[in-house]
Amino acid sequence: MNKLIIPALLSCWFFSLTATLQAQELYYPTDIIYHQPSDRFFVSNWADGNGNIIVVDDQGNPVSTFFSGLTYPGGMAIIGNTLYVVNNKDLYGGYLPSYVVGIDLTTGAQTSSFPVDSDGIYLDLMTAGNNGNLYFGDSEKERIFKYNPSGSQLTELVTGVENPFGICYDYIHDRVVFTHSTFTMSWLKSVSPDGSNLTTLMSYQGYLEGIIMDEKGDFYYSSWGNDYQWDNEPVYKNNGEFTNPNTLASDHNRPFGMCFGKNNELIVCNWGNHTLRFIDLTPYNVPELPNTLSGNISLFPNPCHGTFTLSISGIQKDTFSTIQIVDMHGSVVREWIAGITDSKIEADASGLTPGIYLVRLPGIPGHPSVRMMVD
Repeated sequence: MNKLIIPALLSCWFFSLTATLQAQELYYPTDIIYHQPSDRFFVSNWADGNGNIIVVDDQGNPVSTFFSGLTYPGGMAIIGNTLYVVNNKDLYGGYLPSYVVGIDLTTGAQTSSFPVDSDGIYLDLMTAGNNGNLYFGDSEKERIFKYNPSGSQLTELVTGVENPFGICYDYIHDRVVFTHSTFTMSWLKSVSPDGSNLTTLMSYQGYLEGIIMDEKGDFYYSSWGNDYQWDNEPVYKNNGEFTNPNTLASDHNRPFGMCFGKNNELIVCNWGNHTLRFIDLTPYNVPELPNTLSGNISLFPNPCHGTFTLSISGIQKDTFSTIQIVDMHGSVVREWIAGITDSKIEADASGLTPGIYLVRLPGIPGHPSVRMMVD
């Protein structure tokens, strides 16, 4: 959504409708997220300024309205049992505030509404990060924010970022990756959660939108191309070093937010033609993840039900290290410090929601980590 072209095209994009939109109709879907414990896909839906969040099935068909009363909802993220969504009260050039809204995933009731700025901002995609933080971009005033819902603490992390539409938390390297986009040249950049180490990762000739990362550390990003001709925009996959771009598909219509489905698939919001696109990742040689993401640690049993054992090799003994259990939204759900005095450490995953996690040692060189399944 280039802030230069939206005002000129609003009348033909949004306000020329003659039919009444149905509550469960996909209309300018912005972001999609999968909640594994309840096996539900949630879509943030502009719906011509009558925004809502709808539930869709694993074929992309609308099932029900989960939450209504929004205006122009954008990015979503999940922390614990709360779904967070950014809600813009108007578009570019307006003066109304934008909010981060929290919604209970069990009841569908609003639990919080935090005003990010008093006026004149437009919030885009959002990601959950370390220590219960949320990260999102403001493409109108060109900023990246960090927000901690538990303390209602907002931090301006980076300024001068043109069109930071896409953002994701890289929990393997503990960094926030975001887009800096123009129609002629764009960049993927990263910054540490404390605002340091601002780094350019890659450049791209065209316009970047959404970005997400898989469990292996590969990145997927969408583009609106490099002109004003829609219906032929690509989605890419790239490795964690950003040295091997691979075009997954090139026939999207203004692709935006994305998520991973249940069957080795990437689901893309086609914002421009009001659809969801399911891309089977199997033909693109996405390998099955090995149990160990680095050669230094492994765990058993895996899947585990409660206690498990970390097996450690190649790490200096008599070392103290933080051990973290991280969920697939990048949130640290359990953390402790252990002395590495033996090749094995006993640990406990009791009480964790069934699903996939990473167990990592962030204080050890190379940040060794291992994938864990809790059932």
